[in-house]
Amino acid sequence: MNLLENSGVGKIIENISSNKIVDFIKTIKDDSSKLNINSLKNFISINRDFTINDNPYKPSKGELAILSLQHDLLTKKDYDIFLIDEPEANLGSTYINDEIVPLLNELARSKKKIVVATHDANIAIRTRPSCSILKVVNNDQYKTYIGNMFTDILQDINSTNKLSWKNESIKYLEGGKEAFEERSDLYE
Repeated sequence: MNLLENSGVGKIIENISSNKIVDFIKTIKDDSSKLNINSLKNFISINRDFTINDNPYKPSKGELAILSLQHDLLTKKDYDIFLIDEPEANLGSTYINDEIVPLLNELARSKKKIVVATHDANIAIRTRPSCSILKVVNNDQYKTYIGNMFTDILQDINSTNKLSWKNESIKYLEGGKEAFEERSDLYE
Protein backbone atom coordinates (compact mmCIF):
# COMPACT_ATOMS: atom_id res chain seq x y z
CA MET A 1 0.00 0.00 0.00
CA ASN A 2 1.28 3.46 -0.87
CA LEU A 3 2.09 5.60 2.18
CA LEU A 4 0.02 8.43 0.75
CA GLU A 5 -3.12 6.42 -0.03
CA ASN A 6 -4.68 6.87 3.41
CA SER A 7 -3.42 10.39 4.05
CA GLY A 8 -4.84 13.81 3.34
CA VAL A 9 -2.14 14.26 0.73
CA GLY A 10 -3.24 11.00 -0.89
CA LYS A 11 -6.82 12.24 -1.13
CA ILE A 12 -5.64 15.51 -2.66
CA ILE A 13 -3.48 13.69 -5.22
CA GLU A 14 -6.33 11.29 -5.99
CA ASN A 15 -8.71 14.17 -6.70
CA ILE A 16 -6.33 16.83 -7.96
CA SER A 17 -7.72 16.95 -11.48
CA SER A 18 -11.39 16.70 -10.56
CA ASN A 19 -13.88 19.11 -9.12
CA LYS A 20 -13.93 16.94 -5.96
CA ILE A 21 -10.71 18.61 -4.82
CA VAL A 22 -12.55 21.81 -3.90
CA ASP A 23 -15.04 19.83 -1.80
CA PHE A 24 -12.26 17.88 -0.10
CA ILE A 25 -10.28 21.00 0.81
CA LYS A 26 -13.47 22.64 2.07
CA THR A 27 -14.10 19.56 4.24
CA ILE A 28 -10.63 19.88 5.72
CA LYS A 29 -11.19 23.56 6.43
CA ASP A 30 -14.67 23.08 7.87
CA ASP A 31 -14.10 20.01 10.01
CA SER A 32 -10.59 18.62 10.28
CA SER A 33 -11.65 16.45 13.23
CA LYS A 34 -13.65 14.18 10.88
CA LEU A 35 -10.40 13.32 9.10
CA ASN A 36 -8.46 12.99 12.35
CA ILE A 37 -6.08 15.75 11.27
CA ASN A 38 -4.48 17.44 14.25
CA SER A 39 -1.00 18.08 12.87
CA LEU A 40 0.89 18.31 9.60
CA LYS A 41 2.60 14.99 10.37
CA ASN A 42 -0.81 13.37 10.82
CA PHE A 43 -2.08 14.99 7.60
CA ILE A 44 0.70 13.45 5.51
CA SER A 45 0.69 10.23 7.56
CA ILE A 46 4.22 10.52 8.89
CA ASN A 47 4.22 9.70 12.57
CA ARG A 48 7.16 8.82 14.75
CA ASP A 49 5.27 7.61 17.76
CA PHE A 50 7.00 4.85 19.69
CA THR A 51 5.84 2.96 22.74
CA ILE A 52 7.50 0.49 25.06
CA ASN A 53 5.12 -1.54 27.21
CA ASP A 54 2.33 0.85 26.18
CA ASN A 55 4.31 3.85 27.46
CA PRO A 56 5.28 6.66 25.06
CA TYR A 57 8.98 6.63 24.26
CA LYS A 58 11.04 9.26 22.47
CA PRO A 59 14.10 7.64 20.85
CA SER A 60 17.40 9.51 20.79
CA LYS A 61 18.85 10.72 17.49
CA GLY A 62 21.20 7.74 17.58
CA GLU A 63 18.34 5.28 18.09
CA LEU A 64 16.42 6.87 15.21
CA ALA A 65 19.53 6.63 13.03
CA ILE A 66 19.94 2.96 13.95
CA LEU A 67 16.30 2.21 13.14
CA SER A 68 16.27 3.94 9.78
CA LEU A 69 19.75 2.86 8.63
CA GLN A 70 19.36 -0.78 9.61
CA HIS A 71 15.84 -0.87 8.19
CA ASP A 72 17.07 0.39 4.83
CA LEU A 73 20.15 -1.83 4.71
CA LEU A 74 18.29 -4.96 5.81
CA THR A 75 14.95 -4.62 4.01
CA LYS A 76 16.03 -3.15 0.69
CA LYS A 77 18.56 -5.78 -0.35
CA ASP A 78 16.86 -6.12 -3.72
CA TYR A 79 17.94 -2.56 -4.60
CA ASP A 80 20.95 -2.31 -6.90
CA ILE A 81 22.25 1.05 -5.71
CA PHE A 82 22.57 2.52 -2.21
CA LEU A 83 23.37 6.21 -1.62
CA ILE A 84 24.27 6.75 2.02
CA ASP A 85 25.21 10.12 3.49
CA GLU A 86 27.27 10.03 6.69
CA PRO A 87 25.83 6.88 8.25
CA GLU A 88 28.06 7.49 11.27
CA ALA A 89 26.03 10.57 12.33
CA ASN A 90 24.80 10.14 15.91
CA LEU A 91 26.21 6.60 16.10
CA GLY A 92 29.08 5.23 18.15
CA SER A 93 32.23 3.69 16.68
CA THR A 94 31.42 0.26 18.11
CA TYR A 95 28.01 0.20 16.45
CA ILE A 96 29.48 1.35 13.14
CA ASN A 97 32.23 -1.26 13.38
CA ASP A 98 30.07 -4.17 14.57
CA GLU A 99 26.85 -3.56 12.65
CA ILE A 100 27.12 -1.11 9.77
CA VAL A 101 30.48 -2.15 8.30
CA PRO A 102 29.42 -5.84 8.07
CA LEU A 103 26.10 -4.83 6.43
CA LEU A 104 27.92 -2.68 3.86
CA ASN A 105 30.40 -5.49 3.18
CA GLU A 106 27.53 -7.96 2.73
CA LEU A 107 25.86 -5.66 0.21
CA ALA A 108 29.17 -5.25 -1.64
CA ARG A 109 29.62 -9.04 -1.81
CA SER A 110 26.13 -9.16 -3.34
CA LYS A 111 27.44 -6.95 -6.17
CA LYS A 112 25.45 -3.90 -5.05
CA LYS A 113 26.72 -0.42 -5.89
CA ILE A 114 27.21 1.54 -2.69
CA VAL A 115 28.11 5.22 -2.52
CA VAL A 116 28.91 6.41 0.99
CA ALA A 117 29.84 9.94 2.02
CA THR A 118 31.71 9.50 5.30
CA HIS A 119 34.26 10.91 7.71
CA ASP A 120 34.50 7.61 9.60
CA ALA A 121 37.71 5.61 9.22
CA ASN A 122 35.96 2.29 9.94
CA ILE A 123 33.60 2.80 7.01
CA ALA A 124 36.15 4.36 4.66
CA ILE A 125 38.80 1.69 5.23
CA ARG A 126 37.20 -1.49 6.56
CA THR A 127 34.70 -1.68 3.69
CA ARG A 128 37.66 -1.83 1.25
CA PRO A 129 36.19 0.62 -1.28
CA SER A 130 37.15 0.07 -4.90
CA CYS A 131 36.91 3.81 -5.54
CA SER A 132 37.40 6.76 -3.20
CA ILE A 133 36.61 10.37 -4.01
CA LEU A 134 38.26 13.19 -2.09
CA LYS A 135 37.03 16.77 -2.46
CA VAL A 136 39.55 19.39 -1.33
CA VAL A 137 38.84 23.11 -1.05
CA ASN A 138 41.53 25.76 -0.77
CA ASN A 139 40.75 29.48 -1.18
CA ASP A 140 37.42 28.69 -2.86
CA GLN A 141 39.22 26.41 -5.33
CA TYR A 142 37.80 22.90 -5.43
CA LYS A 143 39.77 19.87 -6.50
CA THR A 144 38.42 16.37 -6.91
CA TYR A 145 40.65 13.34 -6.54
CA ILE A 146 39.70 9.78 -7.41
CA GLY A 147 41.60 6.63 -6.50
CA ASN A 148 41.76 3.73 -4.08
CA MET A 149 43.66 2.15 -1.24
CA PHE A 150 45.00 -0.66 -3.38
CA THR A 151 47.09 1.59 -5.60
CA ASP A 152 47.65 4.25 -2.88
CA ILE A 153 46.89 6.90 -5.52
CA LEU A 154 44.34 9.71 -5.57
CA GLN A 155 44.42 11.33 -9.02
CA ASP A 156 43.24 14.93 -9.57
CA ILE A 157 40.54 14.62 -12.23
CA ASN A 158 41.63 17.90 -13.88
CA SER A 159 45.41 17.52 -13.84
CA THR A 160 48.24 15.07 -13.42
CA ASN A 161 48.57 15.86 -9.69
CA LYS A 162 48.48 12.81 -7.46
CA LEU A 163 48.15 12.32 -3.73
CA SER A 164 48.79 9.32 -1.52
CA TRP A 165 45.52 7.60 -0.58
CA LYS A 166 47.08 6.48 2.72
CA ASN A 167 48.38 9.94 3.67
CA GLU A 168 45.12 11.67 2.80
CA SER A 169 43.14 9.05 4.70
CA ILE A 170 45.28 9.58 7.79
CA LYS A 171 44.86 13.35 7.41
CA TYR A 172 41.09 13.45 6.87
CA LEU A 173 39.84 10.33 8.64
CA GLU A 174 42.23 10.05 11.57
CA GLY A 175 42.88 13.72 12.38
CA GLY A 176 46.41 13.71 10.99
CA LYS A 177 49.51 11.57 11.39
CA GLU A 178 50.31 12.87 14.88
CA ALA A 179 46.83 12.02 16.20
CA PHE A 180 46.92 8.64 14.44
CA GLU A 181 50.31 7.77 15.96
CA GLU A 182 49.33 9.05 19.41
CA ARG A 183 46.31 6.75 19.47
CA SER A 184 48.49 3.90 18.26
CA ASP A 185 50.97 4.51 21.09
CA LEU A 186 48.19 4.63 23.67
CA TYR A 187 46.78 1.31 22.52
CA GLU A 188 50.11 -0.51 22.77
